[in-house]
Amino acid sequence: MKKQVLFSLLTTVLLMAAGSAYAQLGSRQEVRANVPFDYKVGNAAMRAGNCSIRATGTPDALAIRCDGSEAKLALTGSVSGKPASETKLVFHKYGDEYFLAQIWIAGENTGRQFPRTRAEKELMSRAEPDSVVIVAQK
Repeated sequence: MKKQVLFSLLTTVLLMAAGSAYAQLGSRQEVRANVPFDYKVGNAAMRAGNCSIRATGTPDALAIRCDGSEAKLALTGSVSGKPASETKLVFHKYGDEYFLAQIWIAGENTGRQFPRTRAEKELMSRAEPDSVVIVAQK
């Protein structure tokens, strides 16, 4: 009996934690932006144009699609800060290469952050990134 109660309590806590992380970019919520340059998300190359980003149903995984291309899946982590004044995509720029770094939803104090790839770390060892912000729609 104690095991059943403990298991039920643990399951409830885990579902609540997953739900709060998933709520930032819920299954019905989509972030859209017109990105004027080609960029990378993880190891995937994305083309400039109208992009949409949405949750996949798996915590911390997002599907990113640009102008009719196949959706690319990317894992993210959470990043905290002051509440975002607008929905936005933040890119790191090294020379003429761009990497999607973060997604923020207006009013939220927690955003999604993409891990740096080996290629980005290599570029970062040679120069500090410039940040480029693209205002998005939710």
